[in-house]
Amino acid sequence: MRARRPNGTGSLYQRDDGYWVVAVSVGDQRIVKYRRTQKAAQELLSQLLVSQQRRSLIKTTGLTLDAWIEQWFDLNQPRLRPSTLQTYRQVLTPISTTIGTTKLDTLTPLLLTQAFLKLQREGIGQRRVQLAHTYLKTCLSQAVDLDLIAANPMERVKKPHWKPKERQYWSVAEADRFITTCLESPAKWGPLFAFLTTTGLRISEALGLTWADVDWHKRQVRIRQALVWSKESFRILPPKTPAGRRHVSLTESALAALQQLPRPMDQHMPIFRTSNDTPPRPDHLRPYLITRCDQAGVPRLHLHGLRHVAAMLALEAVGDAYLVQQRLGHSHVTVTLGIYGYPARKEAVIASAVDELLKST
Repeated sequence: MRARRPNGTGSLYQRDDGYWVVAVSVGDQRIVKYRRTQKAAQELLSQLLVSQQRRSLIKTTGLTLDAWIEQWFDLNQPRLRPSTLQTYRQVLTPISTTIGTTKLDTLTPLLLTQAFLKLQREGIGQRRVQLAHTYLKTCLSQAVDLDLIAANPMERVKKPHWKPKERQYWSVAEADRFITTCLESPAKWGPLFAFLTTTGLRISEALGLTWADVDWHKRQVRIRQALVWSKESFRILPPKTPAGRRHVSLTESALAALQQLPRPMDQHMPIFRTSNDTPPRPDHLRPYLITRCDQAGVPRLHLHGLRHVAAMLALEAVGDAYLVQQRLGHSHVTVTLGIYGYPARKEAVIASAVDELLKST
């Protein structure tokens, strides 16, 4: 007969086959594990008892999903860009509103599934619901890592289906008309929009440029930083990815856009700035962009849409995804192909090229 352990300290005993059995109740779950040696079993028991104590603390303090999400934001703030953190908050807010008061250790796959269905019925977009699923799963995964919960209930919640619409951006003729309108019109921010449409820079990268980053002789700009807005303030950060540190060659249109702007004596001043020498907020640029689109007679786009147009122009011009990847600052060519590969050289070009190759032999 094995010795009886005090209540709350788990069970540890050896079976007839020599294996050691470890059993502990963590919350409402009975965990049973097996180890070959007594030492390994004792170490595991100690770990499980620590987890048990933490779970008891959660029950005592009543940590809710809402409270944990806020803690999760705080824990990850140092590694996240302000814009990313803001996106996480926006996406998870509907979930917090729906089931935020639920205690963390009482979350179940059924409860979470019902919450996501409720968001869909309330008209939250499928893509936003899908992102909420992804972010919440990551959030609760860290709760598991910290022994706040024994298992991640999101592992058994089916991810909402979302099929992205085929992107429809401008034709080459429309892009040319838009660039010409931006350069010929004296309206505000035209040079910035023309510059974005031909270089493919992220708006944060363009706003982070200074005149010292322009090499007029080589006709290129150096991307070394990004200016990121968060609420009412901005921060200068490194590029989004290591591949974001790059040099981007300038088209005639991009050069013309820069030449229209006043150059200060201080070469470290930002290229694109307001009359107060401060960088513009991206959301404040939206009305000006809409006006330029209407003037050019092209479909309206958001600022990031200009990056898509630039990628399309580059792919149409050279048909080399690897070159375009470097120009856009993507970490891998699969990102470029996955997002922007749709308008690359038409598939029929392959057949024609193979015909030409065979004829040359």
